[in-house]
Amino acid sequence: IAEVNFSPCSKYLLTRYNLTKNEPAENENYKVSVWECRTGKELPLEITHNRNVKSASFSPCGKYIITTSGLGANIWEFGSGTKKMVLQHRALVNYAEYSSDGNYIVTASSDKSSVIWNARTGEKINTLVHENAVLSAKFSPNSNYIATVTANHKVTIWKVADGKAISAHKIHNKNIGGLAFSSDSRLLATSSGDSTIVVWDIENGKTQFKPVKLENKGGEIDFINKDSMVAVAVWDGNINVYNAQSGDKQPVSMRHARRANNLKVSHNGEFIATGSLDRTAHIWKMKDAKQIKTELEKDKYELDLKEKENYNITDNVTATFIKSEWAFLQALNLLSQKDSVKAKEILATQLRNGNKGEVSKHATDLLMKIMYETESQPINIGIKDVLMAKVSSCNNYIIVSSKDNNIYV
Repeated sequence: IAEVNFSPCSKYLLTRYNLTKNEPAENENYKVSVWECRTGKELPLEITHNRNVKSASFSPCGKYIITTSGLGANIWEFGSGTKKMVLQHRALVNYAEYSSDGNYIVTASSDKSSVIWNARTGEKINTLVHENAVLSAKFSPNSNYIATVTANHKVTIWKVADGKAISAHKIHNKNIGGLAFSSDSRLLATSSGDSTIVVWDIENGKTQFKPVKLENKGGEIDFINKDSMVAVAVWDGNINVYNAQSGDKQPVSMRHARRANNLKVSHNGEFIATGSLDRTAHIWKMKDAKQIKTELEKDKYELDLKEKENYNITDNVTATFIKSEWAFLQALNLLSQKDSVKAKEILATQLRNGNKGEVSKHATDLLMKIMYETESQPINIGIKDVLMAKVSSCNNYIIVSSKDNNIYV
């Protein structure tokens, strides 16, 4: 498992699988998979490529998945698996991700450039020119900066506003395997094939502590526990945790059977997902690193036929209680493409007839998706009590269910 990434709601885990040298080049091995974190089941989502996938992650609103393969960065709709857009380079695209505000996409390419794109239109905004192939490019959480990594082991910090470089650093002497910003966008952590990790201030370039020596090569890295610590995937199979200020190793035990490639902290800060050469992805509880899913195996999920019978959506807008959250998402997505008015009526039926806890939460999340694509008008859903007020992941919308039996976006 070459990469793991949580969805913004932390309910789903996206994994990217790469072929080894001895495996046959079959298309099913070039896909990304999405799993339910709670159950460990793979969703029936088809996102396939004809070459190895270099990176894969969710958009901040959770509506899209962005992948890189060959010369392009591909944007897919999460609910349907439909490809919506392709961003092209002149050479291999090694990495792509959305900014946290959802306005931009950055790509990193072997054509020695990193490009900032308009996330909605796909138009180029700025091209960041480098001396070597660009292996990775990541936005800071405040969307003001981009950090790029090149094949000559250099890290460069760029301003998103004007596309100008503000600093360049060559701290490591081998390939940089991991790069992560702190949540306040002030610190940057890097791990390397030279078996060291470094945490440094992006404004003055000063390191927080002397480079920490690892037992083996370093893979992906991320800040945890409100930026007080960093976790790093190590090639010996261990996931090590260090104090972000002193560099002291913490007594936390997380381990894979073979080389650990990747890790990611969930958006709610409660879990760590790790991926390994042993073909498994693990999910760990943050407090004590307790493993809650032993493994998420590739191609093991089959949609339960009984779940299919639990819902019935037809042209005359009839619906029964839907137990499967994924089935609910698919049904609403398909219906919204045909008739948003009927989709809203279906949603209102679910909220009136369903459980006011779990079902209502899923329904309001999906209502925001439909309202985003149509118009913002009150919808009568027949609920007497206030259920919730929620801010969207991209911070552009608020959804409120109120005492007057309306939902507003």
